[in-house]
Amino acid sequence: ANARGSVANFIDEGLRHTSPVVMLFRRASRDTEVGGVPIVKGDLIGVSYGAANHDAGRFACPHAWDTDRPNVTRHLAFGFGTHYCVGSPIAKLEAEVALRCLLDRYRRIELSPDAAPRFQPSFMVRQMDSLKVICRPR
Repeated sequence: ANARGSVANFIDEGLRHTSPVVMLFRRASRDTEVGGVPIVKGDLIGVSYGAANHDAGRFACPHAWDTDRPNVTRHLAFGFGTHYCVGSPIAKLEAEVALRCLLDRYRRIELSPDAAPRFQPSFMVRQMDSLKVICRPR
């Protein structure tokens, strides 16, 4: 695949696979029921974007990395509807510029054999401390 042409898909798949915001809290605006569990107006509920982005009903093989997914942009990493992040276009543009600069400089970028990412402990955000990669110069 053309690495430069798939940068946008790479970014969206990264956002879907390992969303920076995993969970946000909301107050129920009315009485309802989700999966047989009653929710009363005013209840505090946790909305798990991370779980939604790995829903097998929405994404085929949700735990696999696939930049060619037909619905790669349909993730909830930036929220949805009135809660959609207004900064998402600039965040994606910054990531695209950075990745294109790396692709201009290196002929190949690959995960190191000991590339297990390390994250800050949190149930709400996914902040990566490190990810080891090998950059092959041009």
